Amino acid sequence: HIGALALTDPLLVEEFDPQTPFSPQLEAAHGDVATIYDEGCVQTHREEPGAGVVQVCDVDNYGARKTIVLTGGSFSTQWYPAIQTVAETEGWRLLVIEKNGCRLQSDSSEKYCAKWNRAAVDVIASYEPDAVFTLGTVVEKSETLAEHIPVSSLDPIRQLTESGIPVIGVV
Repeated sequence: HIGALALTDPLLVEEFDPQTPFSPQLEAAHGDVATIYDEGCVQTHREEPGAGVVQVCDVDNYGARKTIVLTGGSFSTQWYPAIQTVAETEGWRLLVIEKNGCRLQSDSSEKYCAKWNRAAVDVIASYEPDAVFTLGTVVEKSETLAEHIPVSSLDPIRQLTESGIPVIGVV
């Protein structure tokens, strides 16, 4: 199936057979998640006992050259396979400090994120990482707000950078 490739070449659309099956199959999408979820150390988004505890996934230690922290909600975890590959190649220690559905921010309208967010920056800083990789911008479904940096993300970023920890923000 050509999917988004159709946007690059109109001739592909004309030549495309709509009976061509998707590859991989659509049913496989639900299970296509980063392997870090298999470790059992990514905090759930559900409101349940212990859900406010900041867990640390310390399973990718390829050396002591650098320590990198990946955090910022399940969208940031989508970057895990790529960052894990770089960590292995470069001899880094990769820590994943993650709570699904919770961006790293100073406040949250989501009740289940508030407690976790209050503790996450201190836990991250305690590892003295060489850098923190997190979400930098969001895209709103709004005509007035396109891609932007949420104001609530600035406080934790400021806290980390003032502690001498660089923050790498991506979409």
